[in-house]
Amino acid sequence: MARRALSGGLAALFAVSSLALLGKGERALAATSPLPGVAILVIEDHASFQEVMAVPEFRSLASAGGAGLMATNQSYRNDMRDAYLALGAGADPGTASAQLMGRTLLRYGISVCLIDFPSETPFPAATSPALLLGVPPAANCSTEPAGPSVLFIWIDVRGTLLAMRRPHQGPSPTSGRTLWMVVTPSPSAEMNRVGDEVTPLIMAEGQGNELLNATGPMHGLTSDTTRHVGLVSNVDVAPTVLDFFGIPVPSRMDGSVIHRTNGPAPFALYRLEREHRRIRVPIQLAEVGFLALAAIVGTVALLVLARRGSLPPRALSGLRFLVLCCVALPIPLLASGLLPHLTYVYVVPFLVLITLALAMLSLRFRRADTLGPFSFLGAVGLAFIVVDAVAGGRAFRTPVFGGVMFDGVRYYGLGNAFIPTLLASTLLVAWRLERFAGALMLFAVGLFAGFPHLLADIGASVTLFATAGMWWAISLRPRWDRRDWRAWARAILVTGCIVVVGLGIVLAVNRYGPGAPTHATHFVERAQGSLGSALSEIRHRLGVGFSQLNRYPTGYLPMLGLPLILWLVLEGPGPIGPALRRLDERWRDLLVILILASLVAYVANDTGVAAAAPAFLYAFAGFAYPAFLLGAPKEQAALARNQA
Repeated sequence: MARRALSGGLAALFAVSSLALLGKGERALAATSPLPGVAILVIEDHASFQEVMAVPEFRSLASAGGAGLMATNQSYRNDMRDAYLALGAGADPGTASAQLMGRTLLRYGISVCLIDFPSETPFPAATSPALLLGVPPAANCSTEPAGPSVLFIWIDVRGTLLAMRRPHQGPSPTSGRTLWMVVTPSPSAEMNRVGDEVTPLIMAEGQGNELLNATGPMHGLTSDTTRHVGLVSNVDVAPTVLDFFGIPVPSRMDGSVIHRTNGPAPFALYRLEREHRRIRVPIQLAEVGFLALAAIVGTVALLVLARRGSLPPRALSGLRFLVLCCVALPIPLLASGLLPHLTYVYVVPFLVLITLALAMLSLRFRRADTLGPFSFLGAVGLAFIVVDAVAGGRAFRTPVFGGVMFDGVRYYGLGNAFIPTLLASTLLVAWRLERFAGALMLFAVGLFAGFPHLLADIGASVTLFATAGMWWAISLRPRWDRRDWRAWARAILVTGCIVVVGLGIVLAVNRYGPGAPTHATHFVERAQGSLGSALSEIRHRLGVGFSQLNRYPTGYLPMLGLPLILWLVLEGPGPIGPALRRLDERWRDLLVILILASLVAYVANDTGVAAAAPAFLYAFAGFAYPAFLLGAPKEQAALARNQA
């Protein structure tokens, strides 16, 4: 029954599209005449990839063109109004220009009409899906559309293919140039219950009478927004429709044009997405639980050490190893994106064994240097990020820690949750170098972080530039006096200059360099020549970061913990101060800059909590490890001999 209903509906669509191609009246076009053709946008909401791909006609479209999973930003994925707003504007709802697709089409003389819009809609008339997509009020296909170029929109918001009505049978399909797009803007309640949060998109372009009869293997889709075969973004729909008619894509659109690949339809990617959804919450809870337990144990041990003055050597040895495991854990968390399957059988042994192996290997470097284990883990973390980025950034796409490409937050480059890993790893390597060389290395990694086709993370770039500036500022005054306001003013001036220079280079490369545009490109284009637009973009990003804390109050714990650790490092109460004073003085500088840089990361990223909170792990480990190292007389004597 559903198939017959769908076949009838498709025939009706072809009937009205024939009117457009056979129509004789033409309206005056814009300066650049659009290409003739018919685009048919089928909005079949609340349907899963499996449901859509089970329809024979849609499978034929996937053979003629391709199929893809469509990522939608998790912050509004289940808000139908925002989902349709983003679809019609080609941009995030927070910065979207409403109805941009429809208004642009009408400006170029392209007719936009509604085929089927059910009256049972949860939206008021002023915010109906048709209006948000840019369909003019009272637009319909009861009369002959004007002009050779038409966009037909068929909307079903009722949630299932079985609910589709059966329009009357129409004449034979048109043979003209045709674009078919089948889009599901938001998941159903059942999909959310089972963790299936990406929706399908099918697209085919060609001669209309051939598309629904195509046979052969089904292909995948991609776009420069995701740069991953089988994955596209919801903001790609509007640019693709405009490109079909030969209309330039406005800079206010975040998305890119969807195109077919030679790869297969994304059934394997769909499996990987569901695997990730099934294990992500338990794995993330286990990660947070382990780190929280380690922090509690470490805090209690520091209090006991402050009271008693020492602890048994074996207890201190175990505490040091626990700290190293915490520092090593983010590396396998990031590398988990390389696993072929995201199931417990693969993920749990991988995380446990790699973490233990890295912590044990790092101990070998303590023989030559007291803080050698940290330098080793920093070198491994930085090397992995650089190598994976040069190789295409596969690990960045589906790490079990979060920020995956299916969430629609970041589709390429380093996720914000791993900015602290990049920051700490670079600092742990740079602090061994001469001061100027270390600052230069931090600046270079900042460029690497912001360049397109590498890490493509502007927030990480700003964070590293600020770190380089602070590290260089400290080198100008080796004996730091926190009461000297001139030193603070000089540090702020140096840091600000380095951030401005570095960010200018990164934005220029993103704007004018070769390759597809990035989120940084769109930021520059929107802000170009308009300070108000730039400030609006910045306010939006800061607003998202602050709202995160209100939505997830647990984020206050690490964010409040960072200033507390900064005070502990500066004041040095109990065993902390003596331990830091007996080590290399630059280690204390490292911890201070790490904490300040993490606060910069909070301000510089729209998901500020994710970009800053994990730094608490490195900061806590940075002052706890020296205290546990010097908590026994034997260790103190060994350090004295090494220093002598």
